[in-house]
Amino acid sequence: MQLGERITLKRKEARLTIDELSQRANIPKGTLNKIIAGITRDPQLNTVCAIAKALGCTLNDLVEEFCTLQAPAPREQMHLQTYRSLDEFGKNAVEVLAQAELERTLAQPKNRLQMVRTLRVAARGGGVKNATAKQQQDIATVHQKLVLSKKKR
Repeated sequence: MQLGERITLKRKEARLTIDELSQRANIPKGTLNKIIAGITRDPQLNTVCAIAKALGCTLNDLVEEFCTLQAPAPREQMHLQTYRSLDEFGKNAVEVLAQAELERTLAQPKNRLQMVRTLRVAARGGGVKNATAKQQQDIATVHQKLVLSKKKR
């Protein structure tokens, strides 16, 4: 059930019109209608909180279905801790590499093993010398993106 449907359900349970809910929540009727219709897909948190309060329910009652966050797995926690201890250049490097990896994964899911080998060669300090031609190209691409991201700062 979408947010707008939950608001409508709760509004009807509270026997409120849209005008009454708008007044109680102190938000414009047009804004409320857009949220209910799903036109506003990502409403402000304070707006949804005001709607929940006006309906006499909790924020969780309206958005519970959307809050299915899982705790990070141990490996993800380790990566997060490592990321947080990086300086700004390191964080930019991780973001560039992660974006490049995502694009590569989405574009060519069969080449995953090749990219892992490329990154291992680079990580071992083998650099471009010990890499295949394709690995050299991939390393150069990642390096170029890192240099460009540094220049943007």
